[in-house]
Amino acid sequence: MFSNILVAVDGSESAAQAFETALQFASDTGARLHPLFVIDLPVMLPEVPGVNAAAMREALRQDGERLMKHCVGTMARHGVQGTPEIDDLVRPEEDVAHRIEVAAAKLEADVIVIGTHGRRGPGYAPLGSVAEQILRSTTRPVLAIPARRTAPASAEQTGGAVTTHSDTGQSQS
Repeated sequence: MFSNILVAVDGSESAAQAFETALQFASDTGARLHPLFVIDLPVMLPEVPGVNAAAMREALRQDGERLMKHCVGTMARHGVQGTPEIDDLVRPEEDVAHRIEVAAAKLEADVIVIGTHGRRGPGYAPLGSVAEQILRSTTRPVLAIPARRTAPASAEQTGGAVTTHSDTGQSQS
């Protein structure tokens, strides 16, 4: 049914859940999985006094590279093929949702998988501002994945191992 899946990742718990869901779907169906990280430093930020936009952009790029490395390793362990990508806002009128749309078109994605309530965008809409924009603007199917709503397991429940969540939204023991 789907042969190309685009999944947006940003380091949030909901994006991690979206990646896990997309990974399982790709693994089950033999689809190619394409994780996408968008550097969302506003283009006009360099004009703000005292802001080192180049350093901020580089820090975001490093976050993206770390996330892509994790995605590639996880995909390899599951035997899932695909191409990760780090994209960047290049024009003032662009936003993360637009860059996701551009990437989906370029990849000829059959479906976009996105987490709700990510960490991006002003005014977080009920679904998360980026997820909301994608749902309203795309002509492609969208699978919107919410972050887990359960409390972390206690050490007693996990046999002594305590599970925490890092800033990447990935479980660590």
